[in-house]
Amino acid sequence: EHVTVTSWLHDNTFNIYPSLHGDGKYHMTSEGELHVLEVGPQDGLSKFQCRTLHQLTGSSQLSRTPARIIITEAQGSVPPRMSERTSRVVVPAGARVTLPCVAQGHPPPHYMWYKGSRALGGSSGMWMVGGSLVLGRVGVDDSAQYTCVANNTAGETRYSAHLLVTLPISVQVTPREVQVDAGGRLELRCHVSGEPVDTVTWYKDGTVLRSGGRVTIRPRETLHVSPIHASDAGIYQCAATYAQDYAHAHAYVTLGAAAPQLVYRFIEQTLQPGPAVSLKCIATGTPTPHITWLLDGFPLSPSHRYVKGQYVSAHGEVISHVNISTVHVTDGGTYACTAENSAGSVVHSARLNVYGPPHVRPMGQVSAVAGETFLVTCPVSGYPVHKITWRKDGVRLPTTHRQRVHANGTLVVEQVTRGTDDGQYSCTASTRQGLSDTQHLTVRVMVAPAVLPFIFEEKLQAGERAGAACIVSKGDPPITFTW
Repeated sequence: EHVTVTSWLHDNTFNIYPSLHGDGKYHMTSEGELHVLEVGPQDGLSKFQCRTLHQLTGSSQLSRTPARIIITEAQGSVPPRMSERTSRVVVPAGARVTLPCVAQGHPPPHYMWYKGSRALGGSSGMWMVGGSLVLGRVGVDDSAQYTCVANNTAGETRYSAHLLVTLPISVQVTPREVQVDAGGRLELRCHVSGEPVDTVTWYKDGTVLRSGGRVTIRPRETLHVSPIHASDAGIYQCAATYAQDYAHAHAYVTLGAAAPQLVYRFIEQTLQPGPAVSLKCIATGTPTPHITWLLDGFPLSPSHRYVKGQYVSAHGEVISHVNISTVHVTDGGTYACTAENSAGSVVHSARLNVYGPPHVRPMGQVSAVAGETFLVTCPVSGYPVHKITWRKDGVRLPTTHRQRVHANGTLVVEQVTRGTDDGQYSCTASTRQGLSDTQHLTVRVMVAPAVLPFIFEEKLQAGERAGAACIVSKGDPPITFTW
């Protein structure tokens, strides 16, 4: 390896170099072999030494022991015989190659070459030197099985070699840069040119990818990943190999929109009044999400004891917190953090229980949409609370199958109806010791707007005017219009 034969020295007098046709007596092939043609008795007196060059070190050496040709006188007819030769020759396109065919026999054998089953004659691209076949500049079409037949009056022998002409491998991955949203589908294609190709391998950030789970490689030049996770962003590489030939290309995959994920959530706490409390949520997502806080479904009331903060860390995480300097009984309830961006939202909630008598925060007025489901949670603090009840116009709920009251104080009204479900509601929280608190809620039922269908004339011509009216058949104001 890394050593090539550059010339042959004949009797310390002259050098024989590789040539296309030889000089009629000596022919050195591009592979480094020396062929001596028309051997006679005088050739047994000659000495031959090969000169080599080490491609890495650049050092040149002459073989210490010279080679000699042993001449024997044939006794009668001798059928041709050949020395062993390689049965597979691999060369790059554009190279010159010699397929050797050297036979000994008496009388001297006659040579004939075949490509497959077709006899080869003389052409500008190939010729014979002695019995060897020389192909001057091979192309992929020259890949085939070549057979040399040597015969004389005493017999025949043959030698076959498979010539494989390779094209340098090149690789291109498309698309070169791609942005994929979380939950979407990634498809990369590896375009391989050159031949032959043994292997095509996909890598992600230097690690081999194989079919399985969310990854599908079928055929080997096409990579599918679905659904996309945030961890799928990175550098993807396709590599193709054949023997010592190797080529690769890569693509950059970045994450587009990704719905928020909460990587840290606060937990439920139960404590006495007085200490400081910190509630924290940490979210990731693309674009950067924004975090909002609610207490029992309502925005946090302004207070000098409440401090809300939010910032983005060096790793792109959004860190949001609510700090209460001195917790009071009235601070108890269900706190919720909501992380939201253009790709979606995620909510986490947990209770903060503060020992003390029950307290229901004012609820004011809310709106419900006719025909839809209405849900409201009684904003209760104090701990422990034994029971939470809801009343409408003084009557305890539920009174119909459309109403449900959950143990946590949530009232659900399905298929809201105007004239029936609007009005005054009250929520009462009580303890086993008989302590209680009540607050009222006014519910206004609104009718959603409905738009009458509109159409355009069927036989409009280019350049003509057309118009359409947006007519609202029902719905409570205020109403906004968008086209």
